[in-house]
Amino acid sequence: MKIRTSLQLKMVTAFALVLAPLIIFLYYITLYSMDVVRVQVAQSNQNLLATYVRQMDQSIAGMTNYLYKQVLSDTDLKTVGIYEYGSEAYDLSQVALSKKMYMELNNHPAAGAFFVYDSDADNFIVSYRDKDLRDEELVAIKAHTQAAVPSTAWSVVTQNGSHSLLKVVSFDGRVYLGAWVPLSGLTQSIKPFNFGREGEIFLLSAEGVPLTPTTLAPHDTQSLRQLLGDRQEPYRILADSREGGGSRLTLWMKLGETDLFLVISIPEKNVLLQLPFYKKMIYAIPLVCMAVLCVYYFILRRILLVPMSRLLGGMRKMVHGDLSVQVKEEPPGEFSYLIQTFNQMGTEIRDLKIDMYEERLKVQRAEFKYLQAQINPHFYLNTLNIIYNAAVLRETETVKTLALHLAEFFRFRIRKNTEEVPVREEIAFVEGYLAIQQVRFPDSLTCRIDVEPACEGVMIPPLTIQTLVENCMVHGFKGEVESLQIGIRVRSLMEEPAGYSEPVGYLEPVGYLEPVRYLEPVRYLEPIRYLEIEVWDTGAGFPAEKLKAMNTSEYFMNVSDSDSHIGLWNVYHRLRMKHGDRASISFHNKEPHGAAAVIRIPAVLQGSGAEGKGEVKGSGEGEASCILY
Repeated sequence: MKIRTSLQLKMVTAFALVLAPLIIFLYYITLYSMDVVRVQVAQSNQNLLATYVRQMDQSIAGMTNYLYKQVLSDTDLKTVGIYEYGSEAYDLSQVALSKKMYMELNNHPAAGAFFVYDSDADNFIVSYRDKDLRDEELVAIKAHTQAAVPSTAWSVVTQNGSHSLLKVVSFDGRVYLGAWVPLSGLTQSIKPFNFGREGEIFLLSAEGVPLTPTTLAPHDTQSLRQLLGDRQEPYRILADSREGGGSRLTLWMKLGETDLFLVISIPEKNVLLQLPFYKKMIYAIPLVCMAVLCVYYFILRRILLVPMSRLLGGMRKMVHGDLSVQVKEEPPGEFSYLIQTFNQMGTEIRDLKIDMYEERLKVQRAEFKYLQAQINPHFYLNTLNIIYNAAVLRETETVKTLALHLAEFFRFRIRKNTEEVPVREEIAFVEGYLAIQQVRFPDSLTCRIDVEPACEGVMIPPLTIQTLVENCMVHGFKGEVESLQIGIRVRSLMEEPAGYSEPVGYLEPVGYLEPVRYLEPVRYLEPIRYLEIEVWDTGAGFPAEKLKAMNTSEYFMNVSDSDSHIGLWNVYHRLRMKHGDRASISFHNKEPHGAAAVIRIPAVLQGSGAEGKGEVKGSGEGEASCILY
């Protein structure tokens, strides 16, 4: 029984179809609620993020306006550009600029320092908030004034792992006014806000590099880089690659004056803390459904499926020929009555089939023995005729030799009165027959026998090869043939497996016998190996019309005792009775001349066990057969 058609599968499927819409609806409600919470939290944080970005943009824009205003209107800055370094006017302007820049720091809380750089004198005038600029930072400022256009946008400068914004302007290309803004100070006003446990806010460059401290892995920030320009969605749920990180609600917004992005990242589990019931339902729904399905299946299995499975198992065994099967009876009920009826029916069918099989087997064995008996007188008469001709010619030694071989022949028949013989014994018998013929034709008959060692124990009906060899002797010397060579080749061939085969067909009536169906079932194991027997000669060959007729099934159907091909007819039908459609015999002409007959039958070894149903069983002295590997 195919799994897809089983009653168990159908009932479980029906129950699942009832539960599936309910489960899908609950999942939909849960996921919809979670999505609503995400959207609300994202919208709230989006507004907060826009406020932060607006504050930062205002702070950066204020510092930018201050720099351009000073460049255009501050006289002290111009004085530094006019007078030489070390002069009194230069020194006074330097002091005044330092004081003005220091006072301006109070108006710009995010700024870390304002500075003036005189490139000709290589002199810095710096006013700082918390700490003075280090030498490496001054070197970075010098490099920026030499390599970049002073009026460009704010640039990110990295020194010793810390990141800062730098803006430099100039009015004459010699004296520069600039602002130094540590990014940690730019985000200082955001830190008091609480983004929940493990939530964080940080600045990210356009290249995906974090510019302020964050606990996210570098891989996650690089993944975020691909989404920085996407503003179609208010938020994204991104995976956290850290162990146990889960997923995070992520929002970002670009700062207007720079190429920086302000990012808020909050663990999704913190967002959904307001929905504990729905969150638990996500995990509980499948477990509850599985528990209900298991209880339902257990009850249904005990009441219905187990008795039905036993009954179907008994039916399957009965289909495969095990008529002795008895199904275990259930407690009183509908199934108990059904099983009792099935057991009684199986017993009656078994008894009936045994009786029918015995009767049909008797008929088949009688038919087989009749076919085999037709071969024996045919050969006896030919051999006695050869001995008679030799006696007429007074060839005493020839008569002795022929009589000795004929005695061996009778000894073979008396000792092997069975339906099958091994190939080796059949070949030995044929060699004796050919020896008789070589005595008759000492100079014009030669023989060639080639048998694979693995084929010597294969069982075949007796006189199968000898009949073909005898036909070569009868028809091979016809015409103007002066010498004749007869060859025998026995080998094994592999064929694709075909599972079970039960030979079927009907033997046409011969004499007093009625048509008989081939009864012996044969189980061919996988893979199937065939035995091929080819007998050929170098005679004139078959006429074209006769060859065409011989390769048709009609050639072997109706024949009388007087037909010339009674021997071939016997060989064909004995093979078909034993192996059914798997046995075949074909004929062809050889080049440049000659004829050949080829027999193919499944290879069955001598002395192998035949315990399984449908295997070939010999009727000889305790012998059995199995498939040759």
